[in-house]
Parts: sequence; structure tokens; C-alpha cells
Amino acid sequence: MSDRTRIGVLSFSDGRQRVHETLRAGIEDHQARIAATLEALGAEAVVGEDVIWRPRQAVAQAKALREADVAGVVFNIPVFAFPNLAVLAADVLEMPVAILSPGEAKLPGMGGLLAAGGALEQVGMFQRRLWGPLDQPAV
Repeated sequence: MSDRTRIGVLSFSDGRQRVHETLRAGIEDHQARIAATLEALGAEAVVGEDVIWRPRQAVAQAKALREADVAGVVFNIPVFAFPNLAVLAADVLEMPVAILSPGEAKLPGMGGLLAAGGALEQVGMFQRRLWGPLDQPAV
């Protein structure tokens, strides 16, 4: 096991399979860029098994990250994703969560970020929201 800080990455999608399948490749691309950025910053990225679009996936992947002993988790939400999925995962994780959306005009990531963040706030879960391209120092 590495002595670097381990940061989990979970990616979320639309809960309708037909929509999810059209979004998966783009979400996976953003996930890979997030993991690469974390690695470049000196962290060890621990990426979820698959893009989450069903409740059981959210719970199972959050449990896997807890078992992997991550210090915190980035929720990758570059599209509109069902906010209940983020709540389910955060409830299992019980650790710091940052919601990241890349700020691309062609994707409804802002809606997904706001929905997930709002849902987490409604149930009393703290999160930090990050909006914008990964190559911007502020992000």
C-alpha cells in the first residue's frame, strides 16, 4: 500500500439505462482526467468500479471505497445525475465529499452538481462543490 493520501473517485449518471448508455463514455473520460489530476497532485486515486446509475451500485461502490481506506471522495458529475445516488453513496462513506463538474457548456453538469449538492444539504451531509475545467488552478 502506498503512503500517499488515497482519494476515491465515484462517477454518477442518469438513472435511466437508455440515457446512461449514451453518457457513459463522456463520464468515463472525465473520471480518467480527475484520477490523473489527483495523481499529478501526489494523491493515490482509487476509482470506482463503474459509472453509477442504479442505487445498488452507489451503495456497493461506496462500501468498496471505505474498505480501500480512502481519506475523501470526489463525486464526478459531468452530466445531470440522479441526486439520490449521491446521497446513498455519501451516507455509506461518512467522510468528506467534493462534487466536481467540469463546466462544459455542452453538458448539463451544473444541474447535476446543484441537484446532488442540494440533496446532500437537505439530509445534513457536508460537501464541497467544484465547478470548472480541471486545468484551472482554482478548481
